[in-house]
Amino acid sequence: MEIVKNSYELKDIEDPRQEINALKKEMEIAKKLYEQHTLEMEKKATEAQQELGEKLKEATCLLMESRNRIKELETFSQTKLHNWKKEHIYQIFTDFQLGALLCVTWTSVNVQELRFSSQSIRQEVVKTQKSYVEEFNQLGEKVGALGHAAANYSAILVENHKLHNEVQELKGVII
Repeated sequence: MEIVKNSYELKDIEDPRQEINALKKEMEIAKKLYEQHTLEMEKKATEAQQELGEKLKEATCLLMESRNRIKELETFSQTKLHNWKKEHIYQIFTDFQLGALLCVTWTSVNVQELRFSSQSIRQEVVKTQKSYVEEFNQLGEKVGALGHAAANYSAILVENHKLHNEVQELKGVII
C-alpha cells in the first residue's frame, strides 16, 4: 500500500510539473507571436510613414510647379495686355489719320488709294483682333488647367493629412 501511495504522490507531483512545463511552452509561443506581430506592425508603420513622406514631397513639387506656372501666366498676360494697349493706340491713330485724309480734296486717284489703304488697315485690325482672341482663349485654358491642378493639390493634402493621422494612431497602438 505504501508503494501505491508513494507512486500516487509521485504522479501528483509529476502532473503539475508537466502542466507547468506545458504552460511555459504556451507562454513562450504566445510571446514569440506577440513579438512577430509587433515587428510586423512596426514595419507597416515605417512603410506607411515613408509612403506619406513621398506623397508629401510629390504634393510639394506640384505646388511649386503650380506657383511657377501662375507666375509665368501672370507675366504672359501682362505682356499681352501691354501689347494690346499698344495696338489700341495704333488703331486710334490710324482712325485719326483716315479721318484727316477724308478731309483732303477727293480725286479719283486719292479715293482709290484711300480705299485700298482703308481695306488693308481693316484687314490688319481683323488679324490683330483674331490673334488676341486666340491668345486670350489659350490663356483661359491655361488658367483653367492651373485651377484644376490646384484643386488636385488640395485633395492630395487632405489625403496626406488623413494618412499621417492613421500612422500616428498606429504608432500609439504599437507603443
